[in-house]
Amino acid sequence: LQTLKEELEFQKNIYSE
Repeated sequence: LQTLKEELEFQKNIYSE
């Protein structure tokens, strides 16, 4: 489930900008 967590963090980073 690490991949899912990484994807979530990546998306969160994009939305943060």
